[in-house]
Amino acid sequence: MSEITHRRYLWTAAGLESADGDDPLSLYSTEPEIVQTVLISLLSDRHIDPAPPGYNGDRRGWWADGLRSDGRSLGSRIWQFERGNVTTATLRGIEDAAREPLDELVSDGAIATYSVAASSLPRGVQLSVQVARDDGTQLRLALDRLWG
Repeated sequence: MSEITHRRYLWTAAGLESADGDDPLSLYSTEPEIVQTVLISLLSDRHIDPAPPGYNGDRRGWWADGLRSDGRSLGSRIWQFERGNVTTATLRGIEDAAREPLDELVSDGAIATYSVAASSLPRGVQLSVQVARDDGTQLRLALDRLWG
């Protein structure tokens, strides 16, 4: 059994940064595959279709989602909450949006279980994610200052 104890990242205007001061460009090449998989699943912008009632803004998404034969989309809808006030409802919405891609990772067999928790920070939101794989590997991620 191997364990990845904890990774902490900051989401800034420049993108994802390690809270430990590591080179942000090296994150994707040096992190274990499961870290990359979870980060891409959570931080890629999922296309919203249909748009929620009254929403006229950008529906984002990855252009190649339209080519997928399974009808699934890459990423999460977490981005939809970046302009809202941080309320209890917003935090629950962020958690629900994080569960969608993680449910797909469970269905695909990439992870066995997961938990998510969103909390407010003085500057933004923290999303804490814990995943476990069938082989016993456990990963704990903290994404700090989402929209801070």
